Amino acid sequence: MSSLPEPTRPTSPALWDEVWSLREQLTQAHLVVEQTLTELIPELGHCRFPEWAHLVGLYAHAVCVEDATITALLQGGAPLFATAWAHQVTWSPPPPPSERGHQAWASHVLAELAAVRQYAAAVYAATDGYVAALSPEALGRTVELSSLGLGQPTVAWLLSQFVLGELARLCRELSVVKSRAGGPASAAC
Repeated sequence: MSSLPEPTRPTSPALWDEVWSLREQLTQAHLVVEQTLTELIPELGHCRFPEWAHLVGLYAHAVCVEDATITALLQGGAPLFATAWAHQVTWSPPPPPSERGHQAWASHVLAELAAVRQYAAAVYAATDGYVAALSPEALGRTVELSSLGLGQPTVAWLLSQFVLGELARLCRELSVVKSRAGGPASAAC
């Protein structure tokens, strides 16, 4: 997988703002996740651990949440997994309704890690493009999500909770899987 581009760094600290900071956080989170995955042996993606969901499923879930947050919730479009990437990554069917939730889906999903990583690169690029186009004021814009029981959170809250938070959870879980497999947990996670 090619390395992710770094955000263009402002020439003066006075030009650093909330948007630049958020882009930097997202880029670093993406890099840590990808580095942690690279350090895991490929076969690990097909192992199961009693307490933790399937590795590829966890990764796919985090990337799908980021995709849906950026393209659907914040831009009002259809996620990449339902459009441009609909036939490029093959997902197994979702779990039965009695087992809904991110851990249930992640533990049931079957997908090829290489394909999910390519999809992730496209999602990361879409995220960076979206965030780069934001103004600091746009981070305070509210999004109507009352129908989902979330009220009217700000763009910044959604990015923090649904993207950065999901990436942090994924990194933590990858580190646990990595340590259970005999490798050291990633210090960055």
